[in-house]
Amino acid sequence: MLSVPPAVTGHPCPACGKPASLRHDLHHLLTRIAVGLTNRRIAAATGRTESEVIRWTSTLYQELPARSRIQAVDVAFRAGLLPLSADARQPEQGFAPTTLLVATQRAHGLRLEEIALRNGLTLGTVKTHTDRLHKQLGVGNGARAVYVLHSLNALPRPHPCPCTTTGHPDHGPGPSRPTPDSVETL
Repeated sequence: MLSVPPAVTGHPCPACGKPASLRHDLHHLLTRIAVGLTNRRIAAATGRTESEVIRWTSTLYQELPARSRIQAVDVAFRAGLLPLSADARQPEQGFAPTTLLVATQRAHGLRLEEIALRNGLTLGTVKTHTDRLHKQLGVGNGARAVYVLHSLNALPRPHPCPCTTTGHPDHGPGPSRPTPDSVETL
């Protein structure tokens, strides 16, 4: 008989009272993603193959829900499933408003192309802001950038519950996945 791993719980939802939770094994995967590990490094650290890590990550996306590593870290942090990053340091120069706009929209699950189209920017400009952000934070990827930005309290934290309760006051009639119209801008 298989045993179900214990769940890690986060903040209770202010509207429905249901605490966010995540299976323990998925929480370990999430913490590795948040610190910026690649699939290859996660596989090496866990004794899994890269293909298994990809399937494991897909399960994580379904549980949160999220459609990317970046959005998974955002949803999990807002739900209290990730602690503050111990090594998050405020950069010497502040973040440009457009850089934070791009970071916020990436955190909410938008692709670079969607951000460019939505904000009247070129794809090159969006990539430049993304690269600049990574350099300012000293990180190698978007998931780590979102984790550090949340730890610095630089990203907005709308509704913290990743629940999919139909009719939830903060979700309306559909699922909780952010839509382009629901993404906050700075």
